[in-house]
Amino acid sequence: MLTLKGLAFSIAAISGSTVWAGVVCVSDPVSGGSTATGVIAVACGINNAADGLNSSALGIDNEATSALGHANEATGNSSNAVGFFNKSSGGYSSAVGYTNVASGDYSSALGANNEASVKYSSAVGYNNTASRINSSAVGSNNIASEGYSSAFGYNNTASNINSSAIGYKNTASNVNSSAVGYNNKASGKDSSAVGFENTSEGDYSVAVGYQNTASSTDSSVFGSNSQATATGATAIGSFSIADERDTISVGSKGFEKRITNVADATNDKDAVNKRYTDDKATETLTASKGYTDGKATETLTASKGYTDGKATETLASSQSYTDGKATETLALSQSYTNDQVLIVKQDIAAQHKYLSINGGTSAEAIASGDNAMALGANAAAQGKQSIAIGDGAQAIGEQAISIGTGNKVTGNHSGAIGDPSTVSGNNSYSMGNNNTVSGDNTFVLGNNVNTTAKNAVVLGNESSSSRENTVSVGSDLNQRQIINVANGTADNDAVNVSQLQDAKTSAIETSNTYTDTKFNALNDSIHNYLQDNGQRFKEIDDRFDRQGAMSAAMLNMATSTSGLQGKNRIGVGAGFQGSEQAVSLGYQRVINPNTSFSLGGAFTKDENSGGMGMGFSW
Repeated sequence: MLTLKGLAFSIAAISGSTVWAGVVCVSDPVSGGSTATGVIAVACGINNAADGLNSSALGIDNEATSALGHANEATGNSSNAVGFFNKSSGGYSSAVGYTNVASGDYSSALGANNEASVKYSSAVGYNNTASRINSSAVGSNNIASEGYSSAFGYNNTASNINSSAIGYKNTASNVNSSAVGYNNKASGKDSSAVGFENTSEGDYSVAVGYQNTASSTDSSVFGSNSQATATGATAIGSFSIADERDTISVGSKGFEKRITNVADATNDKDAVNKRYTDDKATETLTASKGYTDGKATETLTASKGYTDGKATETLASSQSYTDGKATETLALSQSYTNDQVLIVKQDIAAQHKYLSINGGTSAEAIASGDNAMALGANAAAQGKQSIAIGDGAQAIGEQAISIGTGNKVTGNHSGAIGDPSTVSGNNSYSMGNNNTVSGDNTFVLGNNVNTTAKNAVVLGNESSSSRENTVSVGSDLNQRQIINVANGTADNDAVNVSQLQDAKTSAIETSNTYTDTKFNALNDSIHNYLQDNGQRFKEIDDRFDRQGAMSAAMLNMATSTSGLQGKNRIGVGAGFQGSEQAVSLGYQRVINPNTSFSLGGAFTKDENSGGMGMGFSW
């Protein structure tokens, strides 16, 4: 077999030139010959020009450092252009496919009509644009237009530094913002919007679930159709509104919810349950009655009739007021704490082997729904605009999201993050492991949770709820305290131990001062000390392991070319670890049956790696 090296020696021997002169082969004098003016250059075909050091131009009308196909231009140092009408003008850049442009140094454009125009940028798929340093756009019609930005899926836009848009029609427009799922918008600084049509407008805001809005600084929303419009406010559940600063809301006016499975409080800022309030009310009444009876005896001669009448009147009023307030103030308790957030924080760290967008060719990952996306072994995205990411993840419902290993989401507009959980209710979400959610408009954050309730919020490991319109932080056998609860101010606010202790002390002192005004003072004390609980969520950390993603990308790139018969082989790989992504591109040339040469590289928004190798056999 005639090799390029042998061809060079043969032509050199015939022409009397040195071995290191350029080599021209298969020229067509009618259509136009090829030229190889560079040192150790090769030009084969029609109208090709190989002018640079170690350059190669193969095919028709190519001009390149290394070009293969038709009308390609590889003008950058050590650049490659393979296919039709591709241009690689950046140093060490690669353009592979049809009408791709890789104009930045170390940039890559692979597929059709992609553009990677800045150093270390990558555009893979169809009509993607990566226009800033270390930006990545993978899929179809994606735009990554700022440094270290990433857009993966279909029609996503990541337009600010370190922004990420993953899924379908998502927009991440501020610094460090993330939008994952369908039609989410993360416009606040360091904000996150995850799920279906969520909006995180405030800086450091988080919106997770279905059609939620976090519009103020440090605000957060978890559930469906809920809003957090005040600074530091948190809304949990369905149709909840948090419109006061540093508050947590589990409902809205006219749609209040109870918080169930609350353990007895131990510290001043803990939330209290009905049993605790009833016990404290009894203690207060007992102390007050004892003092009143004593005073009635001392003053019997002067005002026995008056005191007895007032004692009866005051005790009746106090009993009625305390019982009423015990029931009323326990309608709402503290809904969530930082300790519970730390318990249920998820580390979604699964490497994905396969990529299928809207029905790709992989038999393992299947995206059969319209505009659906499936990533991972045996992942299936069957619902319209659904997303399945992870080994065996299933997104069957319309606009469903399944992220993790073995999750199954059959409800419409629902999602599961973790593994392996099942969500069959509509507009419901599960974050954690081994959860089962069958009710509509229900939000679960924890592990080993099984709930059938509608419009419910279930928080914590092995918590449960079977009643609608409730918030549960435990179960009948596994109750939890809610700590760090601020003093309540409104009728439906949660109260803490400190408030009840202060109310008790104030009631007794007032009764000891004057029996006639005792319970009026108690009434004022309770009203003065009811105020909101203050608790905030920490932001969910979506930072990922780039090295793991690049390793997965390189592995899949290498294995994708194994067994191919052609002399020139192009391999592409994608890697995922957590929510970090990487792409890889490799080229292998079989020089002869016993010798091969290969090179490749992997790219994330912050790191890159590359390598080359030679293979010999005999």
